[in-house]
Amino acid sequence: RLSNSGSAVAPSSRSFKPLPIIYKDFLLHWRDIQAAHDHNLPLDLSAAAVAAASCAQKEDELIFYGDKGLGIPGLLTCEGRLVASLGRWDEPGGGLASVVAATERLTGEGYFAPYVLVTSPRLFALLHRVHERTGVLEFDTVRTFLGGGVFQSNLLRGDSAVLVAAGPQNLDLALALDLAVAHLGPERLNHPFRVLEVVLPRIKQPKAICTLEPGA
Repeated sequence: RLSNSGSAVAPSSRSFKPLPIIYKDFLLHWRDIQAAHDHNLPLDLSAAAVAAASCAQKEDELIFYGDKGLGIPGLLTCEGRLVASLGRWDEPGGGLASVVAATERLTGEGYFAPYVLVTSPRLFALLHRVHERTGVLEFDTVRTFLGGGVFQSNLLRGDSAVLVAAGPQNLDLALALDLAVAHLGPERLNHPFRVLEVVLPRIKQPKAICTLEPGA
């Protein structure tokens, strides 16, 4: 973490973390490989696509919730983050009002735009309605205001959202191995593979994160 309390910006603490390995295995059956070869057909790689999607979900879960066992904080669990009220997104303009209030919290702590917002799927859907008397989607207004994008994730449980001040000085991903495929060796004529990634979310400035929570 960084500290700005003294005459110079300097690390306030250092920690050494194990790099989590995210992976999912898939299997290509020898019958499918042989049939594709004999009939000159493309090999069905659906299993590989599903394994890659599973790894992407696990990466998102690590980013949002961290890994308590490894001592890795996530965006929604890190100590020192800001917390703002979710407000009433069911009401017209409610989502925009809540986001503006959250940016005020971040700005007050010295973290400025561009901001990135990630919401649960229901809140994301609620933003796709016409903002009253404007003829413009509330989503477009929020996206333009933030300057960094608005996204959704099914890993955000219930009605929740998180707003971050984008920038590698605040948080980033340490990528030791980008998404790759490794052959695990033949097994009973079949071919098992592993989709894997080695990645670590690094939160340098917890107050650059503001979670929007019900009842906050």
